[in-house]
Amino acid sequence: MEESHRQLIKDNINVLVENCNADNMIEFLKYRNIFTERELHTYASVSFRRKPEEERCRQIFTDIQTRGPNAFSVLLECLHATKQDTQYKLLRQGRVAVPSLQYDINVKKSQSFPQNQNVYRMKSYPKGYFIFINNIKFETAEERIGAEKDVIFLEVLRDMGFSGDDCHFNKTVEEMWDLLKKFACREDLAEVDSCVVLISSHGNIHTSDSSDRNIHEHNLYIDGVNDITRQKPLFCNDIIELFNSDSCKLQRGCPKIFIFQACRGERSVYRGAIGGPELVNLKQSHPIWRDTFLLAPSMEGFKANRDLVTGSWLFMALTQVFPDHAHNKDLETMKDLINKQFDRYAEETKYAYQQTLSYYEYGVSKKLYFNPGLYDSRDDAN
Repeated sequence: MEESHRQLIKDNINVLVENCNADNMIEFLKYRNIFTERELHTYASVSFRRKPEEERCRQIFTDIQTRGPNAFSVLLECLHATKQDTQYKLLRQGRVAVPSLQYDINVKKSQSFPQNQNVYRMKSYPKGYFIFINNIKFETAEERIGAEKDVIFLEVLRDMGFSGDDCHFNKTVEEMWDLLKKFACREDLAEVDSCVVLISSHGNIHTSDSSDRNIHEHNLYIDGVNDITRQKPLFCNDIIELFNSDSCKLQRGCPKIFIFQACRGERSVYRGAIGGPELVNLKQSHPIWRDTFLLAPSMEGFKANRDLVTGSWLFMALTQVFPDHAHNKDLETMKDLINKQFDRYAEETKYAYQQTLSYYEYGVSKKLYFNPGLYDSRDDAN
């Protein structure tokens, strides 16, 4: 745990232990592998349970300060999950926030364009334009705490040579659709080699008997911040079709990358479970969709993981993989590195859950290299 986090707990310990429920905390934390078996045995002992509630809570808050670099994140998760809102808000609002611009983003630059391969052009400056919509606070759904950190990935895209506006926060379904339509129709898309559409929000699978589309993603939807019971949700296939229609100004043959950070069901995969989902890598055909890449954080039917401090696993992984590997690896190759990051999060942070990336290609016949730092001579940034 960082010294600033330890000091925050120490400074507020008297408030933290008031009306705190030790049993609920212990029940939650014992499944996060934060405490040793010996400590858990102590917490379960008769002598410990006879102590006043505040004293028991004080001991837990004291012990967790020595339980590794991820203990503070797990503590926040614990307080939030056990409905101890006063303690949770106190620590979350008091912790040292790190703005995205303070992150040290340094994308390795390519030395030459790929040779002797069938690849997308990706030589324009900028490489392409992006749009990012990030919904955090909702009318009725749970707040997506930590998701504000997902926007750090925009700094990676900018360093790779992409351009775009700042993130759009907390939009309704109507507002999201309007933003996406305006983005697809912007005239300067015709001057670049790609576009990237990023959405981070709640989502799920729409239960429907319709089979008019033989597409794996046809029933995945994205929530707006408004109450979805009052209106139609925003379906991912409608977003993808918008950018594969004549109204989209991106030239034919240019790649379109969609990154949808949203749950795709209610199931969870526990670490070490046998028979869990495996990596999905589907090359699919479609009568309209061409040159389309889609990244989703989990398998269909499963939840997407999000850290309460560092953000969604998918954007955490993208922010770590792209700077080191986008200079000499194509997107399909990097998907395996993203999954390795998911495994590392589950192991190092002692999460109880796993996550497996879904990666789809629709009408793709070339490799997608981003070539950061390299541009066509007529478009060279220098």
